[in-house]
Amino acid sequence: MAEDSKLEEDRISNLPDGLLNQILSLLPIKDAVATGRLSRRWRHLWKHLSVLNFSLSHFKIYEECDGTEDPTEEFRSFALLVNGVLALLRNPRAIRKFHLHCAHSHLDDKFRAYSVDTWVRSVIGPHLEELNLVLYSKEYKSAFKLPQTLFTSANLISLS
Repeated sequence: MAEDSKLEEDRISNLPDGLLNQILSLLPIKDAVATGRLSRRWRHLWKHLSVLNFSLSHFKIYEECDGTEDPTEEFRSFALLVNGVLALLRNPRAIRKFHLHCAHSHLDDKFRAYSVDTWVRSVIGPHLEELNLVLYSKEYKSAFKLPQTLFTSANLISLS
């Protein structure tokens, strides 16, 4: 019986918050948020993450779309996730690393361009060290313009 209780012991939940946040930062953001369902101890841990990795990885490059997917609706679902996470973070200005992989524009979809711009602007802060953007666009004229405040960010080490 004593052996069974040792097997059921949750050693991961007993780790310090800082270490758990490092572990959570290695997960895709959707999975990191989902860990909040594990227990009360985990419910709000993800809200203290300083490393965010948002990827619409299942997004098909425009040339690969077969017409059955709605890229606008897919992006709107993705935007709900990103907006929700950024809104619920304890301190979005304390983000150290921000990775964003998605489509920047699609035809005349201004919502998409506005969303990406808003997300990038919201994470620019005194702690931002790494910004990685992979932005797709079918239109060559719709290049993403980096905010000027990014160039005065004192701690920025990596921009790609």
